[in-house]
Amino acid sequence: MNKDKQYTEMQAYNSCVEAAKIRNDQKCDSMQIDEPNMVRLGRGLAAQVFDKNQKANVDLDFFNAEEVLSVVKKSKKDRVVLDHYSENFLQENINAALCDKESPIKDLTLQNGSYSIETKGSKNYHAVEALSLVNCEIVGSIGVNLTCENLKALKFDNCRAAFIDNKEKALGESALNLAENHLLHRFTYKNMSLEKGLSRRAHAEFDWNKLSPSTEYINLSKTDIKECNFDGFLKKLPELKNLKMIELAGCHLQDYDASRLSQALTKSSVQYANLSGNCFSEEGENNFKGLKTEVDTSSYFECSEALISKKLLRSQPLLGKIKSATSKKDLIESGVIFDAASCDAFELITKRTKELNVQLDSSDFASKNADGIQLIDIIAKNRQLDRVFNHKNWKDAVEMQKTWNLVSEENRAPYLEKYGKGVFQRNKNQVMMNAVIGKVKNSKSK
Repeated sequence: MNKDKQYTEMQAYNSCVEAAKIRNDQKCDSMQIDEPNMVRLGRGLAAQVFDKNQKANVDLDFFNAEEVLSVVKKSKKDRVVLDHYSENFLQENINAALCDKESPIKDLTLQNGSYSIETKGSKNYHAVEALSLVNCEIVGSIGVNLTCENLKALKFDNCRAAFIDNKEKALGESALNLAENHLLHRFTYKNMSLEKGLSRRAHAEFDWNKLSPSTEYINLSKTDIKECNFDGFLKKLPELKNLKMIELAGCHLQDYDASRLSQALTKSSVQYANLSGNCFSEEGENNFKGLKTEVDTSSYFECSEALISKKLLRSQPLLGKIKSATSKKDLIESGVIFDAASCDAFELITKRTKELNVQLDSSDFASKNADGIQLIDIIAKNRQLDRVFNHKNWKDAVEMQKTWNLVSEENRAPYLEKYGKGVFQRNKNQVMMNAVIGKVKNSKSK
């Protein structure tokens, strides 16, 4: 770690501890924590801020918002979770920081709070590309008064609209209004009602045309979509030419819905549909047989973020990029090698290098993506070391050893636990043996 970074991290640590102390002083005596715990919290948050693999999870029950968001800005941390932010003075500080054009936050999660969007004036979170609202009460018209000019992913999970003048706002409609104003790639609205707050007429007119043509992923799991112009949704699916994945898990869909959904999928570009936890009989499930779309109708489950990324990145555009690469340099500089590693598809890179008759070496595995993370660390995180250190992929045992030296003990552990502590050495020995055999064959041929 260089001196500048060490100093910056120490500054962040001191500021995080100070933020904990300020917040502690604002609490009543019975809610306060002791100084060792404040130091522990500050140290933990500072570590998250400087860990590129983690989001900074800021619990505003324990940290002063203004102080922490200053740390986030100075450290250029771009992925942040703000937890418990319902108090008004906190809300003002948060909005001011997010509306700052120099804010670094691209991936923002607001959870477990009361999120207020004023009816007068609008807010523009300039840098935010992914906005998630989780377990929130939403006050105001979020679809009218909030803008994120670079927004690509929008998520509502288990949220509820506040009652104003004894009326509940139509949160589903607000979410679609927000989606309409942005070129979204991902739209998630799950574990909540689409129809609450709507008139009976509005149910039938629920406007799915507001979904952006750029949408690649839609998740409406555990919603009452059947009550909100389901026919309009099915009609819209084939029109979304970039759509690769949908989730309608636990939506009480039945055999009649299966037949109509199958027809929509047949005309669409959807490659994977999670329809788990619905009410299909065996006859209903037969509607999905023979489709080009992979359909899952098993017991209810939610797709993890890793699985979603894997399904989206394994699509034809990724394969096309890999096949269009004409050199090792192309694979690295285009970033496709990092995409493949991120979505558990590194074997596609290995296959392409063999087709090009090129060998990845230790310097290639040490190359970094746009976030400064080494290729070998991405591979290890996604449990793909077995695809790298297979003896069939190496001709030079020295380069293989240099690459192994790049892998931390922590990242080695799952690989060694699965294949045995001697697995690397066995593969390396095989590489050396193959090299000797090759030399013998060459000398005999001469």
